[in-house]
Amino acid sequence: MEKNDSNPITVKSQELYNYVSTLDKSKFVPLFIFLLKADRETSNHFLRLTSKVQQIFYLLKLFLGNTKGINSDIDFPKVEDLLEEIEQGYKSRYDITQIESYYDESYRKSLAISGSFLNYFTNSTLVYTEQILDRIKGTFTNQETLIIKETGLSINDYIDLYFAIKITAKNKFIETHEKFSSQHVNKSKDGITCWSESGNLFLPYSLTQEISFQRNDINYNVKEKLSKFLTYFSSKIGDTNNIHYCTQNPLWSKPIITLDNYNFYLPFDPQLAIAIYYFLLTVCESKNINIASKSRSNYLETKSQKLFDSYFRDTKYKRYSNYYINKNDNEKDLLILSGDLALIVECKSNKYKEPLGDFEPAFDKIKRDFKMSIQDGYRQCKEVEDAIWDKDIIEITDKNKNIIESISTKKVSKVYSIIITQERFGQIQCDLGLLLDKNESDLYPWCVSIDDLETILLTFSRKENKKGTLEQYLFQREKLHERVICFDELDIAGYYILQYQQFLKICNSDRLFVTSPDMCEFFDTLYRSGFGFENELDLEHKFIVSVPNIMTYALCKKLKLKNPQKIKDYKIANKIDDKILRKIEELILKYPNDKTIKEQIALLLK
Repeated sequence: MEKNDSNPITVKSQELYNYVSTLDKSKFVPLFIFLLKADRETSNHFLRLTSKVQQIFYLLKLFLGNTKGINSDIDFPKVEDLLEEIEQGYKSRYDITQIESYYDESYRKSLAISGSFLNYFTNSTLVYTEQILDRIKGTFTNQETLIIKETGLSINDYIDLYFAIKITAKNKFIETHEKFSSQHVNKSKDGITCWSESGNLFLPYSLTQEISFQRNDINYNVKEKLSKFLTYFSSKIGDTNNIHYCTQNPLWSKPIITLDNYNFYLPFDPQLAIAIYYFLLTVCESKNINIASKSRSNYLETKSQKLFDSYFRDTKYKRYSNYYINKNDNEKDLLILSGDLALIVECKSNKYKEPLGDFEPAFDKIKRDFKMSIQDGYRQCKEVEDAIWDKDIIEITDKNKNIIESISTKKVSKVYSIIITQERFGQIQCDLGLLLDKNESDLYPWCVSIDDLETILLTFSRKENKKGTLEQYLFQREKLHERVICFDELDIAGYYILQYQQFLKICNSDRLFVTSPDMCEFFDTLYRSGFGFENELDLEHKFIVSVPNIMTYALCKKLKLKNPQKIKDYKIANKIDDKILRKIEELILKYPNDKTIKEQIALLLK
């Protein structure tokens, strides 16, 4: 469809590419990387874009084409407008907002296709570096001998090099941004003027070039390994010849950019960790796809087990893993029993494959992939669910049909099936009503990616009654299937925490629910003030008294979210308390419009 020259998306893509081709790469590649970093890492927001990471990555892809532009003047609004028009062009191809009948078959097909397509190409999902690094270690440690043989680097080498480059790039950006913010810049040079709340700030192109780093800047002693790593993950001029937005972008797999093989840029450091994971997966699959697939599956099951063990550790519960029921031949993943609650968990590590653009072939492929993963997980859950409801006693057995335990189901009154996927499937995962085959009277399972599950459970565990919080979410969430438009489960979970009463009204109505994509930013806010990951990064920087931390402290208090236990332990060990945050919050609440109070707060923040 895109290859048709009269297609509006193609026309706009060609227009943007033609314009970018006239611009000087050495000036504008660093500029847009700097603006993206400023948007994500500071309070400055200069980019007027919907999907900032994906759109800037697309723009950088265009800059890496074989062109030699020399223009130093840029029509910035034109670039932003074209980026927005291109993205909106894809979204309007199947306009999900024009709904005549949600249950019309052609509309539901369109929603499944467009949801999968847009989720894959335009949705920069919220994944934390801790989660990616855990996945790398958990999936590939048992294949390390192969990885060293094929690539010359160990798992620790990849992780150490990731941190070395991330820290170098971050320090370069901080130094450059401080010069920009203080306006210690040469205003006679070429550049652009950026608007900020503190006034217009001049940004010289030469200043943005200072965020680049060279090999010698990186604190890593084994230069041969560093060179290998940079070769594996660096994109250069000529690495791309595709002008379209919703196609594979080489920067996804090679997110370090070099224009001269001497200066390097890292636009978005989480993408480097993601690239390492998929690079190692490709290496392992090329030698033995079955072993690689088994490693993914084992990691997913082990991680899921750890998350539920951690969540229920303060309650009386039993957990069975890799079990069989009633001497059935089909192995099941997890069963959790706690009082009158039963959670039946199946894990599916199937890949989220690139969707097609043509209507019927795309739908057939999506449905086929769905059947092999989520539908199969539901089938396995349903077998256990039926046994719990139909029998007073179920027998937990091993693979040799030896009885491990006989369980009375008489006290079980709440049964929820949960399908955990390795990757996110977007709309077709959030609304199982689009593709899941089930009996009309049966309830829908909850289907969630492992990263979202961890994020949600860590947040729910901060509630006083965490078991009840999860139960209520599962009970209400099930009602949204067949009438929700959502690409990200965190948008729904965020709404549940932030707007609980409104969430209940929506769940218990019959109207269509279109989620807001900014709800998941709530989890980012929590992360910046200490989230509770097992090996959380940068904790030493997360408890500085600042306006954002004061706001987060007040929000958590309002929502009755306790500090995660790991954050409590860290604060105690490092003699950090919340006295100043409490004092500032009291002053703000008591004297919201008092100028002298604001001056006192400013002194406390120094």
